[in-house]
Amino acid sequence: MTDITPPPVTRFSFPTRVITGPGGFEALGPRAAAFGARALLVTDGGVRRAGLVEPIEASLKAAGVETAIFDDVASDPSIQAVEGAVAAIHQHAADVVVAVGGGSPIDTAKAATVVAAGGGS
Repeated sequence: MTDITPPPVTRFSFPTRVITGPGGFEALGPRAAAFGARALLVTDGGVRRAGLVEPIEASLKAAGVETAIFDDVASDPSIQAVEGAVAAIHQHAADVVVAVGGGSPIDTAKAATVVAAGGGS
């Protein structure tokens, strides 16, 4: 007979802050700086082409945060997008990851930070 005992319950907490609204771009730099001096912005090409990344970069720079950008995220992001973001986190030695855009960049950024921290493969 096969043992069908479920595995023990595991609790995982992934704190996510969402900053939105008037003044959100300006507030981001100082908040990110509290986590470190190197940030990776995870976004998609459309958001970047729309000019939404530049004010965030400026806010981070003003707060003394060096920034790299990963914009290879598509709708319903793939494992390859997450792997690319993980590689960018390591390559840039990012202390903080900032998602810019909708659900796909947010999902990619969250998954990539978990994997980059050794929480998955």
